[in-house]
Amino acid sequence: MEHDFGAFFERIQHNETASAALDLASYACGFVSRTAANASGYSPLPDPVLESLPEIYEYYQGRASLLGV
Repeated sequence: MEHDFGAFFERIQHNETASAALDLASYACGFVSRTAANASGYSPLPDPVLESLPEIYEYYQGRASLLGV
């Protein structure tokens, strides 16, 4: 996949700010997809969506602090 989050990470992995922003975007997409799938009864969900759990917010809170959020 030429334009997935993993491919973008390969391009920006040495830029901590851009990497933090990509982490947050990835988590947000997964979380929204998880919520929509749950509401519509869609299953099974791919791993990146399954990993976007509310319980791991502390990691993303730390990433957001790099962006001044």
